[in-house]
Amino acid sequence: MQTVELSYLGLIARATGRRQERRELPPGATLGALLRDLERQYGEQVGELLFDDDRALLCNALVAVGGKAVRDLETPLPQDGSAVRILVMSPMMIGG
Repeated sequence: MQTVELSYLGLIARATGRRQERRELPPGATLGALLRDLERQYGEQVGELLFDDDRALLCNALVAVGGKAVRDLETPLPQDGSAVRILVMSPMMIGG
């Protein structure tokens, strides 16, 4: 198992009721698997904040793994315990 340190910011913090947590994941876990696991645990509202109708990451959902922005849900999470930060902003905050 690998340990990931999660930080939640913006709307996702409100939806999960947390700012931080530590999560155990199987080796080779992907970003998509982590986010789907969060949706299962915290409910449909979290899924609606993260995923579009095609189950791709919404443009206002920002994820950083080890300090680098990641959009590809197939990205393997690092084995070194890097922090994963998830920020979901209101769509109005990103313009458009």
